[in-house]
Amino acid sequence: MLRMHRGIAVAEDDVGRVIAAIKDEGLSTGGQRRPVEVWPLAGPRMLLEGDVDSIDLRPGEARPAVYAADAYGAMHYACRPNRIAGGGVPLMIEFDAPSQEVCVDGNDLLYVMFSRIARIEVARSVLEACYGRAILDYAERAWATDDPMLRITLCDLAVWDPEVVAAHHANRLLIRGKSATLFRSAFKVMLPVAATAIVAVRRVEECPPEPRFDVSIEALTL
Repeated sequence: MLRMHRGIAVAEDDVGRVIAAIKDEGLSTGGQRRPVEVWPLAGPRMLLEGDVDSIDLRPGEARPAVYAADAYGAMHYACRPNRIAGGGVPLMIEFDAPSQEVCVDGNDLLYVMFSRIARIEVARSVLEACYGRAILDYAERAWATDDPMLRITLCDLAVWDPEVVAAHHANRLLIRGKSATLFRSAFKVMLPVAATAIVAVRRVEECPPEPRFDVSIEALTL
């Protein structure tokens, strides 16, 4: 099981109801404005060894999912000005998820690193530090091709690799990704999350200051 954190913001009048509902019912929709879906992909490393161009990346039915992160990343998201404007109240949700129902969310850093990198030597060390050595098997293949769609496919495989998921979950470097997001790890977790998996739901009484980040997307792509 992997410990996950999710940050949301709700109206002041809804705080008690939302906290009680999550504790009693778990997460079934994630409360997201735009639905998130994932297509679980088993054995990404075996697929990597075959003809990557012919891989069906959407086998079976899509599963609804919810974004999650490390504790600081979730709190930073919940406390962003656009989330709490007009009196929004940030909440933190802490829950456990089976590792096989989790994939890395590569939207704010990983897909860019596979597709548009100016400093490959630096990127290589950053990827290993933040996502583990296993990620390099996918990244090196991506950097060796000029086909942009193949690069994306290779990243699509990497985010489901259990070794990559575990290493990213253990990452302690603070990353500044797209749109100034700050996180140490970012994931998509399949829904539903049962009430028994909810560890805590609490109001964030004080939003944290922004600490100095260790990795920035700008430094890798410029």
